[in-house]
Amino acid sequence: MVFKDDTGGLTFKVSAQNKIVSIVDDDIDTTILFKKALRRNAGITIFTFRDPVLALDHFQDKGYAYVLVICDLKMPGLSGMD
Repeated sequence: MVFKDDTGGLTFKVSAQNKIVSIVDDDIDTTILFKKALRRNAGITIFTFRDPVLALDHFQDKGYAYVLVICDLKMPGLSGMD
């Protein structure tokens, strides 16, 4: 599946081979929104995290299976750039 942003500047592919997509945001409504938008894509497992430290731990443990991380840049504890 290919995703493009509204400006046409960002394109990325999500493999349908049971890969992980992670959504990291301290705002629960944002994580729900992204999860609903992505859940129709067969073959991906979606994880949502409100705690960036837990998300980072999960990524370090299962990073080989990740195809996409969507994260907030301003969160308590860590920034999205960390």
